[in-house]
Amino acid sequence: MKRIDPNTQPLDTHQLITPRSGSVVIDCLLRFSENKKLITLLLLSLTPLVIYIEMIAMPNHRSFTLYVLLIILFSLMFKNVVLIGLFTLSLALLNYVSYIQHSNDYYLVMLVIEFIIYLCSGIIVSKLVVSLKEGRELHFRSIYSFLQIIQMKDHYTAVHSRHVAEHALAIAKEMNLSKEMQRDLYTGGLLHDIGKIGVPDHILLKPDRLTPGEFEEIKKHPEQGVALLQNVPYMKNQVVHDCVLYHHERYDGWGYPKGLKGKDIPLAGRILAVADTYDAVTTHRIYQSQRSPNEAKQLLQTHAGTQFDPEVVKAFIAVLKKEVPVYKAEKMKAEMKAMETVR
Repeated sequence: MKRIDPNTQPLDTHQLITPRSGSVVIDCLLRFSENKKLITLLLLSLTPLVIYIEMIAMPNHRSFTLYVLLIILFSLMFKNVVLIGLFTLSLALLNYVSYIQHSNDYYLVMLVIEFIIYLCSGIIVSKLVVSLKEGRELHFRSIYSFLQIIQMKDHYTAVHSRHVAEHALAIAKEMNLSKEMQRDLYTGGLLHDIGKIGVPDHILLKPDRLTPGEFEEIKKHPEQGVALLQNVPYMKNQVVHDCVLYHHERYDGWGYPKGLKGKDIPLAGRILAVADTYDAVTTHRIYQSQRSPNEAKQLLQTHAGTQFDPEVVKAFIAVLKKEVPVYKAEKMKAEMKAMETVR
């Protein structure tokens, strides 16, 4: 968990949430289609077996043919309609040859119908996979666009968001949360401060402490962030929304914007609260001195049960014992001074 500069280190897109269709079958199909080695192995091993079954073992059956399986595999490997058509035609001809050798009532029109059915099956599968992949790429582009907007608004917030995402992911792994939850928390960490886009610059970039009125203005950013994400179809994800909306809630109920208490705060919000605070206090700002990792760890332990969920703090402390984040204090101070940003 090292300090990240978003200008030089690209996002690990494998940690980002992917659009989920709601269907386990379709989601598995998308992941399977990306494993070209496995598809190639299946094609090479299944093709002779299927031909043997269709032409020798069961040459005259009129039910579902295993050729469809080969066409689906081929369509996942090659998206070109012409190649799919040629492969489909060759299998349809093999099927035709098999039938006419063992039956007198198989006509040419059946070959045409069979070819059309096979071809449609292959094209549908191919187009479905392409559509799902394009949707995922659109999703990634949406996240990058949000991060670019944040960076243009305030470079510190962009860097801070990357740190928080890494910390949240580490906590999730330590708590043995699901891979899906880990990815969603990572994305939520990246976008948890997206609502600060709507905060006026004279408040967000103010070089001193905020007045009570200004603080009330900046407290609106969680709800503003959720409102912004609602307009992006692929970002309608509950865990991400929980990260954005609840990362300033306190375990004792004195947080904002909803004033939730204890386990009423969604787990994503409780995790982000720890990750967010840790990075905030270990970062140099004009109005706040940078604390060491040990000081930040003591702060988390002191406020466990009041500001933070004790279980989440315990998990993060375990992470810190395994690998203390590397902080290049002088470099960070120089960067912050050059950028003249504070929040």
